[in-house]
Parts: sequence; structure tokens; C-alpha cells
Amino acid sequence: MSYDNTILWLKQKMKTEAWSALALGLLGLAGGAIILLITWIVLYAVVLNAMHGFLGCTHWSYALIPTLMLPLLFWGHATTSREYLSQYSVTTGTTSNKVVAFYLPRIGVVSNVNPLAPNTVHTMAKIITSFLYTAPRTLRWAWNSVVKAFLMGRVDVPACAAIITVLSDAGHRLSFQEIADSVEGMDPGKTFQQIHRVDGVLFLASEPAGLSLGTDLKAELAGC
Repeated sequence: MSYDNTILWLKQKMKTEAWSALALGLLGLAGGAIILLITWIVLYAVVLNAMHGFLGCTHWSYALIPTLMLPLLFWGHATTSREYLSQYSVTTGTTSNKVVAFYLPRIGVVSNVNPLAPNTVHTMAKIITSFLYTAPRTLRWAWNSVVKAFLMGRVDVPACAAIITVLSDAGHRLSFQEIADSVEGMDPGKTFQQIHRVDGVLFLASEPAGLSLGTDLKAELAGC
């Protein structure tokens, strides 16, 4: 594939993926805002039902509590690993030798999980926390998608196209030094970072560290 054709192909690819990422990001921001509103309503309902009989404050006073909790959800999501939230552990039966089965109407036996065991309570707290983190998780993903769209629009297409052309002509992996020597006037620090955003360009850490083209990208280039 010629260098000029690679430029045209890469320019169109970056444009398409940037607009796609931007559209998904904006939809995600809108969806995250709706989920955040639903989360606030749920928190407000819990606070209202739990404290109304004790304090007797106005509804505006109760609304302040879930409002102040929302920033804590974003902080908690940023500082809590998803691996930790996904690790569940429960205790079955009771402290006695008798195993107790729990029932739900029209469903029958659900399980013999002991709901009062410490690890079961901990697991339920994780599940609830994971639900509360849905809005921060969605908004963070959406924001990253918007940032991705912006970064794709700033890719140095000619320089990245030159690298792809060199890799395509070589037909095998090349070290970073070999690529830098083959592309005249390239800024290695900037271009190697930007080409990481092109799907199908593989960064190989084994010595000598360098780049290669994935099978799907090779097929895409061959079809252009």
C-alpha cells in the first residue's frame, strides 16, 4: 500500500472513529446523568423513610443528604478497585447444625445462605455499593470516550501513516529504532504515543521492543 493511500485511509479511519467515540461519549454522558438522577432519588427515598420519623425536618433538609452523598460516590468509585467489588463470599446455613432454607412466595426455595453472617453482609454491601457506583462508572467511561475522540482528532496522520507504510512494506515487526531511522523527520516521543491510538498496531515489549501490524489491520490495508 502506497504512502499516499495510507494517509487517505488513516485520515478517514481516524475521522470515523473520532466521531463514533464522540457520539458514544455524549450518549454516555446523557445516560449517566439520568442514572445519577435515579440514584439521587433512591438515596432520597431511603433517607426520607429512615429519618423522617426521628427528625421531622422539611423535605428540603432531607434532600441535602443525598446531594452531599453524590460526590462521595465519585470519590469512592475512583478509589475502589472493581476487582474488590466483584469478589463475593457468603455463608450457608446457620451457626447450628440445622440448615435453614429461605423462601419467597411463588418461587419456592431460594437458598440456604445465612443473611446475618459477616461475609454475607459484606457481600450484600458490595452489591449495593456496585449499584450506587453505576452513575460514576458510566460518566467516567463517557468522559474517557469524549477525550478519546479529541485525541484522535489531534493525531499526526502523515507521521503515523509513514510508520504504518514502513511496517506494511517490511511485513514483520520492527524495533522502535528501526522505525525512527526509516521515517525522516519523525518525532519519536510524540508519534509513537499517537500511533498507539490506531487499532491493529501492536506494541511489542519483548526485545527488541517495537511495533507490528495485527492480522486484521493487514487485511484491512490489503483491501484498500
